[in-house]
Amino acid sequence: MRSAPTFYRNLEEALDVRRKDHGLHTLIKNTWADGATADFCSNDSLSFGASGRLRKAFETELAQNIGAQLGAGGSWFSFDGWQL
Repeated sequence: MRSAPTFYRNLEEALDVRRKDHGLHTLIKNTWADGATADFCSNDSLSFGASGRLRKAFETELAQNIGAQLGAGGSWFSFDGWQL
């Protein structure tokens, strides 16, 4: 890294500080899902309780998809079409 351009050295230095303080979120493939998955974050879950109509629609959909896999895999890192 010593021969790298200044920009990359500075970037790695800043990242090293974050790594040392455990201030980085490392993206990894989820280990809980096998196949198609619905990924929920806390805001999704909270919204189910905010509206009886929404909760009922969710429960109906879930009942029709018995094998559905639900979990939270870091939705705020998800972008349309983005994959690890």
